[in-house]
Amino acid sequence: MSRTLIVAPNWLGDAVMSHALVRRLAERDENGSGGGSGIDVVCPEPLAPLYRMMPGVDEALGLVQRPGRLDLRARRRLARQIRGRHQRAIVLPNSAKSALLPWMARIPERIGYSGEGRSWLLSDCRPNASKPLRQVDQYAALADAPGSVPAGIDCPPPAIPAECAPGLLGRLGLDLDRPVLSLAAGAAYGPAKRWPAEHFRSVAEDFLGRGWQVWLLGGAEEAQVVRDIGVGTDLSGRTDVGELAGLLSASQLFIGGDSGLLHLACAVGAPALGIYGPTPTDVTPPLGARSGVAQIENLPCRPCGERECPLRHHDCMRRQSPERIIALAGELL
Repeated sequence: MSRTLIVAPNWLGDAVMSHALVRRLAERDENGSGGGSGIDVVCPEPLAPLYRMMPGVDEALGLVQRPGRLDLRARRRLARQIRGRHQRAIVLPNSAKSALLPWMARIPERIGYSGEGRSWLLSDCRPNASKPLRQVDQYAALADAPGSVPAGIDCPPPAIPAECAPGLLGRLGLDLDRPVLSLAAGAAYGPAKRWPAEHFRSVAEDFLGRGWQVWLLGGAEEAQVVRDIGVGTDLSGRTDVGELAGLLSASQLFIGGDSGLLHLACAVGAPALGIYGPTPTDVTPPLGARSGVAQIENLPCRPCGERECPLRHHDCMRRQSPERIIALAGELL
C-alpha cells in the first residue's frame, strides 16, 4: 500500500471538479479496493488553499508556475523532494509538461489521457473519450483499471466544506446582517464567457433595492471588470481561493458565468446560477444541489468555444437580459 499523487489542473473550475476523482479514490481506499493509502496533490501555488480544504487530500504541494515557461528547475526540485513517496500518479492536465514531474520523481504508475505526444512519460496512457463527457466524469474515470476507456459514471459531485471566518469578515469590512448576493463578472478563459458589466450592474441594483448586499468577487486580474459594474462591494484581488470559498459559503445566492467561481460556489453549497454562452453546458455544468443554467437556446453559432466572439456580436451573452437572469435566480431561492 502506498500513496497516490494527483497532478492538478491549472484552472480553478477544473480543480474543483477534480474533487470527484479525490472522492472516488478515497472511498476505494476506505474499503480496501483502491490500492493506496493516501492522496497528495501537486498544484499551482494559488490553488493550494483549495486542495488543503478538500476532503480526502492529505497534502497539497504548491508549485510556482510561470505562464509559457517549463520551469524545469522547480519541477526537478519538487521531484527530488517527493521521490519514493508515491506508487501511483494521476495526471489531469493533458499537457506534456504536466506529466514531467511524476516521470522525474520515478513514480512507477503514471496515469493520464493522451495528448501532446506525451505517451512516453506515462505508464498508462489512456485514449480520450469518443464523445464529450462531463469534465467531472472524465477526471473520475482515471481511478478505473488500466486500459479503461472513460465513460459516463454519474460520480458524486464536488463537495468542499467551507465557512466564513469572522476574522475574514472583519478584515474586509463585511457583515452578515443582510442577505448576500455574490457576483463574478470575470472569466479567465476570455471575454466571450463574460456577461456584460452593465447587465451585472442592473442585477446588483435590483438586489440592493430589495435590501440585499452585493459582493463582487474575482482575482486581481479581474479588477477592471469588477470596477465596470460600479455598484456593490468590490472584493476583487483581496482574497485567496480558500477565503473566496468562505465568502461563497456565506452567500444566499451566486450569479456568474461559466467560471471557476461558479463551480466553487456549487461545491460549497451556495445556490448558484451559471450564465452560459460560448461553452457547452453538458461538459462543465454547475453541479450544486441548488444550481441552474441560463442560456440562449437554438442560437446557431453556439457553443463556439472561442475566447472572443468570432462574429463580434456576442449575442449568446448580450441577449440574456438582466430581467431574465433575475427571474431564473429567483427560482433558486
